[in-house]
Amino acid sequence: MMEISELKSHLTAQGLLTEDQIHQAEDYALTRKIPLEDALLFLNLLDFTALGQSLASFYKKSYHSLLTEPPPDLAKSMVPVKSAERWKIFPVSYDSKKNVLTLAVENPEDHKTVEQLQTVFASPLRISLVVASKAEIIRAIEVHYKGKPNETAIELEVPEDFTIVAPEKESREALNLEDERPSEKNILLLD
Repeated sequence: MMEISELKSHLTAQGLLTEDQIHQAEDYALTRKIPLEDALLFLNLLDFTALGQSLASFYKKSYHSLLTEPPPDLAKSMVPVKSAERWKIFPVSYDSKKNVLTLAVENPEDHKTVEQLQTVFASPLRISLVVASKAEIIRAIEVHYKGKPNETAIELEVPEDFTIVAPEKESREALNLEDERPSEKNILLLD
């Protein structure tokens, strides 16, 4: 992933987030001890597509959504799940005519990872890289390799008789309680 300061300035320069939203995500990330991009996704400030497109414009590479459709079986068979998890890569496609395997990576400028990938997927196979966020790659591995459901949002079940009372209604209800007529019974108080 790019440096946090680069990510923040890039997101604000693109107009995707305000400084306040970034500070909110940073606070949440520090509190939960998670990466900033995970906080942005969890707080629904960005989705996988917006974050991926932002990374693509930063690295000047293309972005490919990993969760909308599964990878082709041939491409998936070329990248074992352990390799995908180890290097945080995800197979996108395989062109058998040109012998090109397209992989989604978080940082295509990470020379160490790129060299390792070229060593593992040696000639005559060629590697082509697209960009996706690390969080999306991890989620895609869980969904397409491990068969976990792609749960984008948690739906809460609300009981049928549950209502949210607005503050003005609460004050009216409090007034209604005071407007009740006092009982007509006499009460004797003794000291």
